[in-house]
Amino acid sequence: MQEVYESRLADTWPLNIDVNAVQYLVIAGGGGGGSTYYGGSGGGAGGYRSSCEADSISGGGGAVESTFTLATSTNYTVTVGAGGTAAGGSGSNSVFATVTSTGGGGGVANGAGT
Repeated sequence: MQEVYESRLADTWPLNIDVNAVQYLVIAGGGGGGSTYYGGSGGGAGGYRSSCEADSISGGGGAVESTFTLATSTNYTVTVGAGGTAAGGSGSNSVFATVTSTGGGGGVANGAGT
């Protein structure tokens, strides 16, 4: 059986079905780009953690982690990391239970032109 849980906010996922383990894909928020009149660097990509087959979603060559073992009648924390703000704000972490994906670093603003 396949159940897809999508959340765009901090939430909990109540396990009400009889399963032993789940595959997960946890992507953190990317960093905001640096900003000045003369431009700045782009923000970093949000972290990526997955137990899904590498060829099916990461284009091959990606690291695959173990599936996550579940306990019945347990709520699991789900947090979706926001992207970084303009002017170099870092992205927020995303979390599924004990699996954390780190938010991307913010871009750097260039100094005034010379």
